[in-house]
Parts: sequence; structure tokens; C-alpha cells
Amino acid sequence: RQFIRRMYQFDPFFAGEKDMERWVGVFKRIQPRVILGYASTIALFAFFLERHGKRIAGIKGIFTTAEKLYQPQRDVLERVFGCKVFDCYGSSEVQNIAAECLQGKMHINADFVVLEEDQVEGDGPRPFLLTSLQNYSMPFIRYRNEDCGFLSNETCSCGNNFPLMRLEIARTSDNFVFPGGRVVHGEFFTHLMYGSSGIVTFQFHQTAVDEIILSVVPAPGDKEAREAKIKDAIRRIQAVTPEDPVRVVVQEVDAMPLSKAGKHRFTRSDVGAGAALETTNSSGAHG
Repeated sequence: RQFIRRMYQFDPFFAGEKDMERWVGVFKRIQPRVILGYASTIALFAFFLERHGKRIAGIKGIFTTAEKLYQPQRDVLERVFGCKVFDCYGSSEVQNIAAECLQGKMHINADFVVLEEDQVEGDGPRPFLLTSLQNYSMPFIRYRNEDCGFLSNETCSCGNNFPLMRLEIARTSDNFVFPGGRVVHGEFFTHLMYGSSGIVTFQFHQTAVDEIILSVVPAPGDKEAREAKIKDAIRRIQAVTPEDPVRVVVQEVDAMPLSKAGKHRFTRSDVGAGAALETTNSSGAHG
């Protein structure tokens, strides 16, 4: 079935070291030219290849979807596979909304969807209204998916005349509620780990108002860099509410548990108000 479809699917629920060792063999056997999938899973595979000195040749392009694509992930993908990474934007309800071009601009797939801005007060990002042109059994008409951004009248030099958009808010990320009621956006925590050469991936999990568990999948050989990055992250977290310090518990794990949808969450809050005050973070591909 995979051969006839000319598409081989890997399971993100089984993405450990032994699984990825098998993936390498499959890649070399089928020699694919394009990779499409969850941003975190593909990046995790790239880190695995880099860490073990393995190389997969012949990849012409990578399309990330379903999650926000962070710059460190884009960097490792382009470094390991030696090709361009294209971010895509869509959702389970309305697919193929937009895709990134060679110039790094996000073009609306106008043959698949009608994308509008909802009218709201202020100059900030505007909620999107989506109408699918491909769903005939259960049409979505002016569906508000809670993503926000801007439409653009700009013309792109890439030659694609499809209209442009800029995604500012997308993919749900929990807010953290600190002592005293201060709400901290989940994006604050992901930025703390940028440039982490000793860390494969991570998750900040708020279990109580005054406690956060930082789980880290370590990269071998970079212990000093890892410890320095973690120490700095703890310092900056506790500086948010110095009068009521937050306890940060660090644990090293072999792998990070995925959500029921098979995606990786960098931030997670069990605190009631944090869960209720879910917002979304910038740029990225979603599915």
C-alpha cells in the first residue's frame, strides 16, 4: 500500500533511538525526495542523525506541518538534510490553507480555501475566517478557527501570484499562572531554551502555581552547555516573580511523551486558570 501510494509513513508515537535507527534503513531503501510531517518529529530525527554521524542524501525539500516550526528546528533540518524547509499552514477542519515559498512568504492556497479577516477593534492580529472549497459533505463557511494574523496586498517576487498572509497567532500553547496571579505566555519558556546545544528537546510542565517540572532529553557530550542553559532558564523564570519564587524541578528523560494527536508540546499547564486562558503562539504549521 505504501509503495503504490509512493508515500511511506513513520509513526511519531514510536520515535525512540531504536525506532529511528530503523527509519534510517527505510530511508536508504526507498530513497525519498521529500519529507512531510510534524515539525518536532522531523527535527528530532535530524538531531538523531547529527548526533550519530549518519547521513541521508537526496532530500530535495522538507515540508513541516501540524506544529509551530521553531528556528532551531529549521536550522537543524537544513543543516542535516542540506535542503530548504517549507512551513505549511492548515488545520484538521480546513486543510492546505497556506504554504511558504522560496522567499519565505506564506501564500494562501486560494484554490483550496477562502481566507478572510474578521473585523475587530484595534491594530493587532485579526481572527481568520475560513471557507473550505474542497469539503462537499460538511462545508465550513466563514469558520473562525481561533488563529489570527494579517492578509497582505503585497506581491511576492517568487512568481507565485496567490495572495499573501502572515500568521501571528496559532497552535494552542498553555499560559502559566504564577503566584500573585501573573499570567506568563508559554512562548516565554520556549525562548529560554533557544541555542541549547546540549538538549535534544524539552518540556515545561506546570503542576502547581509555584512549581514547574522541566523535562529534558539530553544530547550526549554537551553536559556543561546543558547545565548552563538549564541554570540560566531557572534564574530567568524565578526572576518573573522574585517575591514569590517558583520551584523548578529538572529531570532528564530518554524520550518526551506525545499528545494524543502524536504532537510534542513544549509547554503544558495543569493549573486551572492557565488551562482556561489558553492562547496561541506565532507562526507555524498546523494540522
